[in-house]
Amino acid sequence: GKSTCLAYLLAQYRRGVKNLGIFYASKSAKSINGMPLADEIECVVWKDGAQIINGKYSKVGNELTEIIADLSLIVMDGCSMPFSLETFSGAVIVAASPSLYVKNLEDAIFSHYYFTMPPTDGNEAKAMAKIIGAAEDVVADNLSYMNGITRYLFQAGAAKAKVCSDVESVSASAIMRMVSMQASNKRDEMVAVHSLVLWIVDDEKYCAKPRFEMVSRYAERLVAKKLVSETMEDLRNARRSMAPLSGAEGYAGALFEAYAVRTLQEGGNFTMRRLNGSNANGTASISIPRLTTAPVVVESNTLTATQVSYDDVRVSDGNGMWSPRLLWPSTTNFPTFDCFYFHTDGTVFPLQMTIHMVHALKNSGADNAKKYFDKMFGRQKPSQYRAVFVVPKDNAASFTAQTFKGNVASKAVDLGQYFEQWVIGV
Repeated sequence: GKSTCLAYLLAQYRRGVKNLGIFYASKSAKSINGMPLADEIECVVWKDGAQIINGKYSKVGNELTEIIADLSLIVMDGCSMPFSLETFSGAVIVAASPSLYVKNLEDAIFSHYYFTMPPTDGNEAKAMAKIIGAAEDVVADNLSYMNGITRYLFQAGAAKAKVCSDVESVSASAIMRMVSMQASNKRDEMVAVHSLVLWIVDDEKYCAKPRFEMVSRYAERLVAKKLVSETMEDLRNARRSMAPLSGAEGYAGALFEAYAVRTLQEGGNFTMRRLNGSNANGTASISIPRLTTAPVVVESNTLTATQVSYDDVRVSDGNGMWSPRLLWPSTTNFPTFDCFYFHTDGTVFPLQMTIHMVHALKNSGADNAKKYFDKMFGRQKPSQYRAVFVVPKDNAASFTAQTFKGNVASKAVDLGQYFEQWVIGV
């Protein structure tokens, strides 16, 4: 990441540069909207190779004003300096994410270079782990929760804890404003929650066409679960505002999953279209009552009766019918489907929410789900389960049957024969 690169650069500069200043703001030294608090900025200054200042700006500000003209290099990490550079004639290194602030710096300072730091990949992270003595399995676990952000990769449980913490500050309007700001360079009080978002840059000019992705499928699921508590109007407005923005698919997926689940919870009459089999393009109607019970959440990567008791999801209403339920996992590698709807007539619908026209299904997860439901139904198990793709309404008419891929226990199989495929547009 950027800070890792700065550490390397400083190690090189310290060999020859004797007069330099470093200014940085820790995560805790920022306001609720992410802006650095000027008095909390840490300031470290060397003159003639000796450290002469080390403290917060609130304590050392006057000293800095007197010494700034003598420095030849200034480094800023996560902040901007709260004083004038009018007397400074050296070089400035700034580490920052794409923003209006960085764009204005580029426009104002004609003579500049910029370096784009890509997210840390798995091989780089493992190589770093060997150097610093971190356990490789810890790195692998952290990567599954937070891909590409170096500072959370080497301490056990750090990535998951950070994702869970920052999800609490997510809202539909905050996502919409953050992505809009980065895409259009408009000023906004909201900033990116870095532990949830990766900027992916394919263009040479890093802020020209940024693409936003969630740091992991786990983060996307938690964001969706947080967003599902928003009002339908807020979710609808956020989706509508993000639709024309290129590169926002990562957030759009989480927004749509939340919107789709919320739509099902509200209930109503839905028309499903068959995608495969002899009755392809045939339709069926389903009336879903308003779901008043919160979704059953599972934190396991496997679907078994031990992890998810049948009594939690298959509940009699006492009148010969079943209480409607949603089973909604939030793990990183749950079997194939996003969630499962248990209908009042006892039918189980595996659901897959997607904004894409191509979305292959994994045989391994489908096999796990089939075994779980086969045991639940016993002799009454159906020959095929009704797998339903829930897609944006505009995609529903042209959505086609999807493939099942991958092996099960190293064996080539096709679980597609056990699943009807249907689509609902919302």
